[in-house]
Amino acid sequence: MADIWLEANAHGSFYSAAIRCGPFWTSPTVGYIIYINSTYDLVYNKTVDGGANWAGQTNIKTAWVFSVDCWADWQTAGDAGTKIHIAYMNTTSDEVRYVYLDTNTDTVGGDDLIETCQGTGAMSANTSKLFTGISITKTRGGNIAVAFFYTDTGYARHYNFYTSPDADTWTNKTTPWEAVMDRILLFPGNEADNQDIWAAFWDISENELSLKTYDDSGNSWSEQLISGSMTEAFEYLNMDGAIRLSDGHFIFAAWNLFDLATADLMVWDINGAGSITAKTNILTDSAESALVSILINQVNDDIYAAYVRGTAMNSLVKVFYQKSVDGGTNWGGETALQANAEDDMKWVSSGAMKAAWGGKFMPYWFNDDEKDLFTSDDNSVSIPSSAVVRIPRPGVVNFQDPAIV
Repeated sequence: MADIWLEANAHGSFYSAAIRCGPFWTSPTVGYIIYINSTYDLVYNKTVDGGANWAGQTNIKTAWVFSVDCWADWQTAGDAGTKIHIAYMNTTSDEVRYVYLDTNTDTVGGDDLIETCQGTGAMSANTSKLFTGISITKTRGGNIAVAFFYTDTGYARHYNFYTSPDADTWTNKTTPWEAVMDRILLFPGNEADNQDIWAAFWDISENELSLKTYDDSGNSWSEQLISGSMTEAFEYLNMDGAIRLSDGHFIFAAWNLFDLATADLMVWDINGAGSITAKTNILTDSAESALVSILINQVNDDIYAAYVRGTAMNSLVKVFYQKSVDGGTNWGGETALQANAEDDMKWVSSGAMKAAWGGKFMPYWFNDDEKDLFTSDDNSVSIPSSAVVRIPRPGVVNFQDPAIV
């Protein structure tokens, strides 16, 4: 079977403009993807049949959007909300803004200003990760946090970090950024203060990965090394993670090298600065490989890791995944997600699901030369909700649904 064609005309540099964009599942059949279309508008697509079919794009924001990241309420432990929170940069108005999609009613709201462009007052529209970066999350205490940097038309870079208790009033706080080209992904911290934040921080100049922890009450950041000898790719974000909602741990994966025969796809189980545990590599010495996107089956804590690998990075690769049923101690071997032939796949996103709702491991990816978004229904994994009543078969004492084992 062929892959499912989600969008024929995405943003021409979508792989460098987008970070985490779904699919966000509200059941095993209902899911949403967020993306930037060919006219640079921010839009979403929805499926109601488990991803076999997707409705046409629905507008979120008409603008020249050139950078976007998303965080769903249900990615934060204990959060009962139904919103997908979106931080984006807009060169039409030269602003960093926030908007949300409420999946309960399929309505768009918010669209609040976070920051107007500093410096020259006009943003460079270059989507390269050398020029721009953005990340959003929601704490267990309910604050929304956004970290970003952008370049103005005078080529000065501006680095900032904001929090908001209501996604309406935004306050500029102490920044975690350090220098040009560093990378940040925000996550809710599992600290005593439920407003604290974790940031996966890639220090490009030092070739190091660290966990930065934001102390909300003190408006300060601390830092703990995760791994040295980490060389990032300029145009790819070769790290990703997810919060395991059962215990609040941060499952984090990253490539130590880009497109080299000695490249390893590494994994850590993190529960704060004092608990960073390296797990078994997903791949070791894997040439022509890159990208990673993590989804956790929040019903049984299985970890899914999607990535690309193939004949030639940047031109001939396919999307694969591996699964761990024991927290990353062992990985079950490579399975192809992509049915179509190798091509220049340069971005993949696995999204999120909630135990009480169920969901799906059904990543979608970007084909660079065709500017298309694809996914695969045939090779996806449906995850029934934890609320599903399971009736044992006759003679079976300990029955488990194979779909969630």
